[in-house]
Amino acid sequence: MKVIAESGQKVVGAMRSNSRENVTVVVTISTAGATLAPWIIYKGQRLQADWVEGRNGPPNARLAVTDSSFMQGIAFVNYVRDFHRQLLDRDLINGTPHVLALDGHASHVTYEVVKLARELNIVLYQIPSHSSHVVQPLDVGSFGSFKREITKVLSAFPARNGGRVPAKSDMLGILGDAWLRSFSEEQNISSFVGAGLWPVDG
Repeated sequence: MKVIAESGQKVVGAMRSNSRENVTVVVTISTAGATLAPWIIYKGQRLQADWVEGRNGPPNARLAVTDSSFMQGIAFVNYVRDFHRQLLDRDLINGTPHVLALDGHASHVTYEVVKLARELNIVLYQIPSHSSHVVQPLDVGSFGSFKREITKVLSAFPARNGGRVPAKSDMLGILGDAWLRSFSEEQNISSFVGAGLWPVDG
């Protein structure tokens, strides 16, 4: 690929999609280093087949749509149900409560969510607003690696796809490629240590 640019330009050759639409990736990790199946949320009314067919996304990813592509309303209720289901699938339900640490978003504290969490023996711990960069394990650790990997995959995308920039239908594959090199057991454990949430001094 040849890049032609105006003389004096310091940065050239970056191709970007003209679509500024977001896709939200909800990641859940444990203090033991496990990574649960992620939630990938598209903006829309219905999940479109061409967004996902034949795409290699993160293993067992759950796909959803909301009006904004953010985790909100019924999507978060479904996430809490799925969190419990994934714990069951891993034989981790033994009568003791599980703590789910969340960022400070308002959709996480609805009556329906709190009621469901109590029924499922899940303790919701809401990280104080504007402090996630310090005490949210994913922000402190694993997300840094994931974001770097996404940047690498996005940068290489045009060269691998005949100069085409990524579209919404490419997102699942892009996330899948980056996912494979992120969220290792060691990274996840050190994320909790770095955030000071685990281990608990006692």
